Amino acid sequence: MRVVGMTVDCDADTIAYRVEPAGPACHTGARSCFEGEEIPFDLAALGSVIRARRGADPETSYTARLLEGGPRRPAEKVTEEAGELSAAALAGTDHEVVAEAADLLYHALVLLEARGVGLARVEEELGRRHSA
Repeated sequence: MRVVGMTVDCDADTIAYRVEPAGPACHTGARSCFEGEEIPFDLAALGSVIRARRGADPETSYTARLLEGGPRRPAEKVTEEAGELSAAALAGTDHEVVAEAADLLYHALVLLEARGVGLARVEEELGRRHSA
């Protein structure tokens, strides 16, 4: 696991690490050692999957196809998906808004990968803005 962030709680007796897994976390090959416990989805995990698909066969991986030509195709998809999200927000159902937002976030992460900019840098920027 690659550490991408660390936080100390208010009385400095607990440290929480944010990590990007390189694969399964459990020795059994499972994603987690906590059987039956739902693991919340996070964008960092999706970013790791996208990064891993960079070397995949473009014939079998949509993500690899998006990445093979640099940032141009992912940038086009971000523009397209932003328009679809806006249209859904104005005239669609809540389900359509959620689906289009998911598409936009995925394509934004592919664009970040195409540019070699990690999600952690975006989170750092948001943190700076929040604390300002």
